Amino acid sequence: GDRKDVSEHFQKLHTIMRDGVGIAENSASYHVGPMLTFNPETEQFTGEHAQAANVLLKDQNNTGFEVPSVSQV
Repeated sequence: GDRKDVSEHFQKLHTIMRDGVGIAENSASYHVGPMLTFNPETEQFTGEHAQAANVLLKDQNNTGFEVPSVSQV
């Protein structure tokens, strides 16, 4: 509604899901969580819900897709 940037990004996601993944528009179901703020310098979420969101940044269950530490880059 009141966030033009959020609406634009959602429309891009919707287009990718429809055109790229093949999910029909009338069968798509989206679940939107809380708004998060991200600090690009620390590459961490901040504020309310940050602790839960930061856990998801490095998913130990995705072998082969680990995010390297800064010293490894």
